[in-house]
Amino acid sequence: MSWLKFNPYAYDLAEAVGLVRRGLEAAERAMRDDEERVAAEMAENDRKIGAGEVGGPTFDSDGDLLNDPNEVYHYDFMAIKSTQMEVRKSMMIALYHAWERVVRKMTKLTTSKDNHGALAAALAAMDIPVSPEVENLRRLVNLVKHNSKEKMLKLWEVRPDLFYRGFEPEVHFPDDWADTIELSSEQIAVFLTP
Repeated sequence: MSWLKFNPYAYDLAEAVGLVRRGLEAAERAMRDDEERVAAEMAENDRKIGAGEVGGPTFDSDGDLLNDPNEVYHYDFMAIKSTQMEVRKSMMIALYHAWERVVRKMTKLTTSKDNHGALAAALAAMDIPVSPEVENLRRLVNLVKHNSKEKMLKLWEVRPDLFYRGFEPEVHFPDDWADTIELSSEQIAVFLTP
């Protein structure tokens, strides 16, 4: 996305975006390492089951699964995926705040009443348009930070692709609206492209 026209502040923002990108890449590498470790442990457990060294799954008389010796690994994979989504959302908060800090320096708008609209208006007065993706990022951040159905609906209107597959706002009522977000690597890349 085009964050700012070239100027010294654009350089500051590019540096901040780079920090967020590198932090996310490091976290993603660590989670891939965790996935590989869990997959290797599960494969070794499957080998032991196949060799009769440990017991395999057990079923009741109706054929329903009672015990799965690999269940703990499935939970590990779910925990890694949940962690990945939380890290990605956290990095999007850091990304938006990096933009906001640079724009506040540029525009000299530093009070709490100088919200996104005021910052965007000040940039427009400087002939610097705010990319629609910055607005979408702001909506995403507001949903993650404030966890309200209202914030979810505002994001849903413009970026339904940021929600988990099959999610429908008027059908599903999760305990945590921020949990409806499921960011892919490709979506993250769009936000991270200055």
